Amino acid sequence: MTYIFKKMSKTLPIDSQVAAAIECRQESFRQLYAEQINADSSTEDSWYWQHMFTVLDHAKKIFETPISELSSDNFMKSHK
Repeated sequence: MTYIFKKMSKTLPIDSQVAAAIECRQESFRQLYAEQINADSSTEDSWYWQHMFTVLDHAKKIFETPISELSSDNFMKSHK
């Protein structure tokens, strides 16, 4: 399959802006999670919330790490 990428007319956000947006989303999820626990204590053990927190943490780390380090052996070994 061949992909053709067209030049984007919009300016994309820089990595620090993406990381800040992810951090904002993390905070929103923490607040919602706390509300859910107050309503139903079984929520605390839910795989969904733990998975979302993990995914957001990893996404933030990717955007905080320089591209050159993402493919380095040290980075890969420390994130297995």
